[in-house]
Amino acid sequence: MQQTQTGERPQDPLARKFVRVTQRRPDGLVEFEFAIGERALFVEMMLPIRAFDEFCGIHSVTRIDDGQEEPALSALHS
Repeated sequence: MQQTQTGERPQDPLARKFVRVTQRRPDGLVEFEFAIGERALFVEMMLPIRAFDEFCGIHSVTRIDDGQEEPALSALHS
């Protein structure tokens, strides 16, 4: 990896992970898009709410719901 003039290493673009919730279903599943590195390239996934929260925590995702970015540990329970 290359170093900048200050000696810092640039952030690995694949380290950024994004989640956009597309639907919260009545059966308890969360439909969402998951992207690594580039937000425009994503996979569609579904998980139960608790598994979704765990997934977001494990992957340290950035939520991009409603055009806002925020660290995710979902607020779906509130």
